[in-house]
Amino acid sequence: MKALIVNADDFGMTHGINRGIIEASGKGIVTATSIMVTGWAFEEAVQLARENPNLDIGLHLSLTVGRPASNDPSVNRYLTSHGTFRLGNRDLLINLILHTISPSIPYREIEAQFKKALDTRLPITHIDGHESIHLFPGIREIVFELMGRYGIPFLRLSYEEIGFRGLWKLKRWKKTLINLFGLLLRRQIRRRGIRTTDYYYGSFDAGYLGKEKLMATISNVKEGTSEIMCHPGYRDELFNRICGGRYLPDQELRALMDGEVKNLLHERGIHLIRFKDL
Repeated sequence: MKALIVNADDFGMTHGINRGIIEASGKGIVTATSIMVTGWAFEEAVQLARENPNLDIGLHLSLTVGRPASNDPSVNRYLTSHGTFRLGNRDLLINLILHTISPSIPYREIEAQFKKALDTRLPITHIDGHESIHLFPGIREIVFELMGRYGIPFLRLSYEEIGFRGLWKLKRWKKTLINLFGLLLRRQIRRRGIRTTDYYYGSFDAGYLGKEKLMATISNVKEGTSEIMCHPGYRDELFNRICGGRYLPDQELRALMDGEVKNLLHERGIHLIRFKDL
């Protein structure tokens, strides 16, 4: 059987993202979402999750976007004057590799994000990370430990099989590096008893998963369990300030609600599921 989870990231980042995810769930094919406790619209996202209990909820870890969940003063050196994270994805990774960040700093912040999500009393089914930071060296070990401590079963394994025709995607070096992390960690993750889907799609098209790309991805879904990562939403002033014009959440939203996309799922014999159904 082909079973597919369509998981929307960044729930809680902005009001426009929240609105889009709920719409993509109610009128489209989204079956799960990952909540960003560091986001500006986190409290609204919690309320929306309670109002939509059929939507699976995971934790979307972030050390580069939003406001810290911890009150640890040692985090302050990595914040802007507005109290938001200032390191980008690349700078964070370099600091972790060079060990210029004390391991206790990400540990306390990630632990605080776990606790903040669990304190909502929402059933947290899965863990992933903003721009896949959950697989970064120095971060993944923390995530593995806390998943075991709090009994969260599923982790996004951000490894996407691209095939010969997809070799052109390797020019996107940051996403290629994440893909390599996922490949190298696959056996280790499963040895630890952490559960993942059999297949994963979406990293190379993150933020640009329009109708054509989404249909191509769905056409490639294999037998077994799969996750497609997506980023539906509505652009608003805050979103534009955070992301600029790089990403197209409104385009993804339209694609996820498109009738032809829904028909393709039926034609391919693909069943939409949630993590909690596995």
